[in-house]
Amino acid sequence: MTVLTARRLTISAALVLVHILSTPALAGPGHQTPDCAAQKVCKSELKADTKSKGPKRGETIHGGRSLNTAEQRHLAKPNTGRAYRVVEDRVVLVDQKSMKIVQVLGMASDLLH
Repeated sequence: MTVLTARRLTISAALVLVHILSTPALAGPGHQTPDCAAQKVCKSELKADTKSKGPKRGETIHGGRSLNTAEQRHLAKPNTGRAYRVVEDRVVLVDQKSMKIVQVLGMASDLLH
């Protein structure tokens, strides 16, 4: 084996060991940094948020109701071709042609009273 090949093997082995030792998942079952624990909590909260019910941006709505005049005065006038609707107790801004949700504004009970 040449000196150059031996150096390459040594450097490669050192890099593999550094990677293994710096990865918390491979460090051992009882080893968790505070960041890892926090990340697991954050990921579980994200999963709960994505499973939440309600309309989402980009969805096509089938139903819902238009806002009446008294409710519309609580919100800014929408741009041409857009309209506010209440879908599953949430106020959304929709494109009138495609009926796709452009923006979810929030709970109707919070915004319209």
